[in-house]
Amino acid sequence: MGQFDHLPPPKRDLQKKTGYGIPNVVQATRGCKANCDFCSIPAAGYGWQVRPVSEVISEVASIRSRRIVFNDVSMGEDMDHFKELLRAMIPLRKRWGGLVSTRVFQDPEVPGLLRDSGCVYILIGFESLNNVSLKFIKKGFNEYQEYRKIIEILRENNIILMGCFVFGFEEDDETVFEKTVDFVQENRIDIPRYAIYTPYPMTQSFLRLKKEGRLLHENWRHYDTQHVVFRPKLMSPEALDEGFRWAYRKTFTIRSSFHRTIKSGMNFFITFAGNLAYIKYIRRLELEEDRILGIG
Repeated sequence: MGQFDHLPPPKRDLQKKTGYGIPNVVQATRGCKANCDFCSIPAAGYGWQVRPVSEVISEVASIRSRRIVFNDVSMGEDMDHFKELLRAMIPLRKRWGGLVSTRVFQDPEVPGLLRDSGCVYILIGFESLNNVSLKFIKKGFNEYQEYRKIIEILRENNIILMGCFVFGFEEDDETVFEKTVDFVQENRIDIPRYAIYTPYPMTQSFLRLKKEGRLLHENWRHYDTQHVVFRPKLMSPEALDEGFRWAYRKTFTIRSSFHRTIKSGMNFFITFAGNLAYIKYIRRLELEEDRILGIG
C-alpha cells in the first residue's frame, strides 16, 4: 500500500459555478485492491494508495458547499483508513456520496459511521445475480445472497442506493434481463443502473475476447458500457443490445419508478427525480440507429 500526500489545493475558484453537475469533488484514495477482469483500473497499473485523513478533512472543510462527492473507485479497500475518515467527517456536518464495494458491510461499524458522517448516497457495483459469473470476472467477494441484506441496511440508515448491474457475462442468456429487473423492482433499489459488459483495452477481458476472436471491432467510441462490442457466449449481440434497452424501458416507467422510490422517506423526491432523469436517456438509446458496429 502506498500513500499520496501533500497535494496542492485545487483552484476551485477557477471552476465555472454552473459548469459542473458535481463541482465539489474530493479524492481520499487511488486505485483499487480488487482485480476485476473488465475494470480499467488494474489495467492502468494504479495500484492502491491512501491519502492522509488529515489532508482529506482539511480539503473537505475548506469547501463552502455542504455537499461533496468522493470520486474514489472504491473507498473502503483499507477498512482502517475508511473508518478513520468517516469518524473525522462527522463534526464537519457535510452531506456526501461515493462508491464502495459490498465488502465494507462485513464490518458492523460501517453502516452507523456512514449515516453519522453524512452519507447521502452510495453506489455499489452488484454486477450480477449469478455467483458463477461474479467469480469468473474475479469479483467473487460479491455474493448474491448478501445483496438484500445490504439493501436493507442502507434503507434503515436512510442512505440512497445506486445499484449497478452488468449484462453480457459468460453465464448470461436471454433470461438475465427479466431476472435482474424483477430483483431491482422487488427490492426497491432506489436508482438502478445497467451496463453492457465492455472489455476496455488491455484489460483481462479484452485480451481474452480478442484471443478468442469475439471482439466485433475496436471502435473505441463505442467502448462505453452502453454498446455491444463483442459476441456474447449464450446470446447474439443483437439480443444483448435489445435486452439491455428493454431493461431500461421496463425499469424506468413512471409506475415502476414510483413503486421503487415511494418508501424512500425524506429521500423520495431525490430518488424519484433521479429515476425520471433516465427517461430522457432512454429516448436517446431508442433513437440511435447504428448501435452495433461490425455486424452485417
